[in-house]
Amino acid sequence: MNITVMWLALAIILFIIEAATVGMVCMWFGIGAVVSMLCSFFITNVYIQWAIFIVAAVVMLVLLRPLAKEAISKNSEKTNVSALIGRTAFLTDDINEESHGRVKLGDISWIAVSSQGETIKKGEKVKIVLVKGNKLVVEKV
Repeated sequence: MNITVMWLALAIILFIIEAATVGMVCMWFGIGAVVSMLCSFFITNVYIQWAIFIVAAVVMLVLLRPLAKEAISKNSEKTNVSALIGRTAFLTDDINEESHGRVKLGDISWIAVSSQGETIKKGEKVKIVLVKGNKLVVEKV
């Protein structure tokens, strides 16, 4: 088998694995295989091709993966309870050291606890900072 075809086959396999797992790891090794395939036209030494493959893949994995993950996650929309974080609401029951309060968001009444352990009175505006189980962790606005 021609070494160029081997690099192409390896790249295709790695891209298929990436499509199946979506971990953003195999993609960089697939690109490294493409780089090695292109180098195989000019460099006949297989050991040098493998070195180019490893260096190219690791450099892209370390440098480009964080940028790619950030770009992808920047455009993602929060769903479910994670969409509650950052929203503001009004307390329907007091929060104090001994008991939790309640916050109503839409049609749902949630258990609310203070992020600082402080007392917050009914009717005060709060911001949701965290969702812990079935409780909303809030702070005064």
